[in-house]
Amino acid sequence: MADTTLPPLTADLRCAPQAVELGLDPLGTAAGCRTLVLVESAGLWPARIEEAPDLRDLPPLGPECRVLATRGEDAGPQPTVTVWRAGDDLRFAGTDYRVEPGRLAEVLEDLVAAAAAGGRGGLPRGVEALGPAPQEVLICGHGRRDQCCGSFGIRLLAETSARPGQAAWSGVRVRRCSHTGGHRFAPTGITLPDGRAWAFLDIDTLEAVIADRPLPSLADHNRGLLALDPWEQVAEGSIYRAVGPAWTGFRPRLERIDTEVADADRRTYRVTWTEGADERWATVAVRRSGSVPVPVCGAPIDEARKSSPVFEFDPVQLG
Repeated sequence: MADTTLPPLTADLRCAPQAVELGLDPLGTAAGCRTLVLVESAGLWPARIEEAPDLRDLPPLGPECRVLATRGEDAGPQPTVTVWRAGDDLRFAGTDYRVEPGRLAEVLEDLVAAAAAGGRGGLPRGVEALGPAPQEVLICGHGRRDQCCGSFGIRLLAETSARPGQAAWSGVRVRRCSHTGGHRFAPTGITLPDGRAWAFLDIDTLEAVIADRPLPSLADHNRGLLALDPWEQVAEGSIYRAVGPAWTGFRPRLERIDTEVADADRRTYRVTWTEGADERWATVAVRRSGSVPVPVCGAPIDEARKSSPVFEFDPVQLG
């Protein structure tokens, strides 16, 4: 497959401005997982977060589990670790824990297993359950990993600190987090419990997300649901764009319906959801049509070291 033709760029070599100029679509770029582990981590984060002193001894947790470092943006006490786990409805449920110093590596697998079991079973010694995690916003501010996250992300975090007195932010926990993937879409963020990743955030867009305020442009900031793979993210996101802001109130169920078709670059999904008393459905065909270079901060696009697939979808057939 040939790379997508790229337009000429200006002299701004930061990755996020390059992505805007290239017109890169963030849909389908969320780093998927079924379990998200958030570890409060002090000090300066290295470029590779797994090398941070708080995280370097953590055990491997499997391909469906992702660990992010976090840092609370307020002065209040923070949990040592929060474990969020996706359910069958693609939404996440989270629990905050406080762990005795030096014991996180020893108990983390047990906490993840408890989340997978729906919270059933006892807790390991040295762990205190603090209760259900509140509605949460994670904003990537991992400056040593990427210049755009370290500037645009940190600026957005500063803007959120002026908002918690407003009703929309009541009960919402905002935390800085390590690299979420896709720094070319900075500022990037994740909202929970809906488990959706976002691109090119600004304070008004983020407030519309957490307040569930209808804003027609929200779907354009959607990178995808964490609990889905990239193909499924594009299928679900295409319906989000077709239905509009009301879509986030529904719980979609996805089923691939072309499994007998031997085409590695095309998948067709049937998506169903309940709207009021009605059962609705849509058929979505997703195509992988090529690839584009992934911009790197400080380098022209022709020096990109990685590429990202380009997905397209046919007009959504709503039923």
